[in-house]
Amino acid sequence: MKNTRHIISLLIRVIIAVVFLWAGFSKAGDPADFVLAIDRYRAVPHAIAVITALFLPWLEITCAIALFFKVLRAGAAALLTACSAVFVIMIAVALARGLNISCGCFGGDGDTAGHFTLAISLVRALVLTAACAWLLAREIKSDK
Repeated sequence: MKNTRHIISLLIRVIIAVVFLWAGFSKAGDPADFVLAIDRYRAVPHAIAVITALFLPWLEITCAIALFFKVLRAGAAALLTACSAVFVIMIAVALARGLNISCGCFGGDGDTAGHFTLAISLVRALVLTAACAWLLAREIKSDK
């Protein structure tokens, strides 16, 4: 039973890491496009969007790698859970406001992705947030 839980935990960690590495590198490769994607949410001033576009991809990449180091895992899981939760809120607000935008999750500004695609992004972000929170809870539990 313990071995099965370890395998499940490792699998979830790998999936989370791959998603955040993909998202981080795709946004880091073109921060200008990521700034446009952030601006389309109309939630923060442009200067904050620029800072976020320069900082967030590297945070995602760093945390994804940190998931494979026991001493860093809980912190990385906490940061990724927080980032994912904020993103869930951003997407939900964009949907409620009727914005016709791309989520910007994996680079590209895709300014007219549509409500359907944004709704799918919300579901994906909810699942990712739940996975990160599960991993964080497991790490907290294993530290006791």
